[in-house]
Amino acid sequence: MQLASAIAKTILFAAVVLGAFVAVVLGSACSLTSAALREWESPMPPPPPAPRGLSQMPETTVDLQTVPTQPVAFQGIPPLDLPPAEPLFVQRGVASWYGGWHHGRKTANGERFNKAELTAAHRTLPFNSIVRVRNLTNQREVVVRINDRGPFIRGRIIDLSEAAARELGMIRAGIVPVEIEVIQ
Repeated sequence: MQLASAIAKTILFAAVVLGAFVAVVLGSACSLTSAALREWESPMPPPPPAPRGLSQMPETTVDLQTVPTQPVAFQGIPPLDLPPAEPLFVQRGVASWYGGWHHGRKTANGERFNKAELTAAHRTLPFNSIVRVRNLTNQREVVVRINDRGPFIRGRIIDLSEAAARELGMIRAGIVPVEIEVIQ
């Protein structure tokens, strides 16, 4: 009986000590000073200024004709035979094209529209996204770069440059059903 009483007293003592320890730790953690609170509430500092000469940097361009569509060997190492990657985004709908009087005007990203380049306008995809567009009536494909916003006509999902429309064989039709896949 005395052994059980001694064990009970030891357990009770340990519980009291543990409870006191927890109370001290929680009490100190919850008592932030006003200086610490002000530090947490202060706004972030402004970003550093842009490096000098950034506006003089040459503009980079992507030649979509030379983008490889098949795996390429690197330094003599053959490419892995991997299954095709899932596209980042797929959308089906109607495509239209624009050229003519838009040629030479500024696009939404600030560059000049060139109807002879493989570019397109999309409402939400980030600028410079690389997109594969497939004409669902004849299965022809073209890879374009998003550089503008639009189309602003209900039911259409992408506006293609005249060059891209020619590749898809849709100049005469004007609008065609398409599937677009973001590949980069």
